[in-house]
Amino acid sequence: MTGSADVYLLDFKYGPGDCTERISDAQDYWEVRTHNHLEAKRHGELMVRVLVLPSHWECCTKPTLEWISETLGGETRVNIMFQYRPEWQAREIPELR
Repeated sequence: MTGSADVYLLDFKYGPGDCTERISDAQDYWEVRTHNHLEAKRHGELMVRVLVLPSHWECCTKPTLEWISETLGGETRVNIMFQYRPEWQAREIPELR
């Protein structure tokens, strides 16, 4: 239901590369996420949470922050989250240990 929220709280974990498919077996993550963020922007203010994954600054966090700045604009509030915790099977992925 559009128009009923003042602020949309959205998340990013991965950037535009292949990390999402390799680590989480999620197809089209970047395309779906960016589409959803743009759609939410059309209907209200945004607060975007960006989870910083270990060893993923250059491939995920940096491109995500650049996309937010360039596409969503400087008025978009961003919460950069450094509280990553390896849960469930994450310990099996060496870069996330």
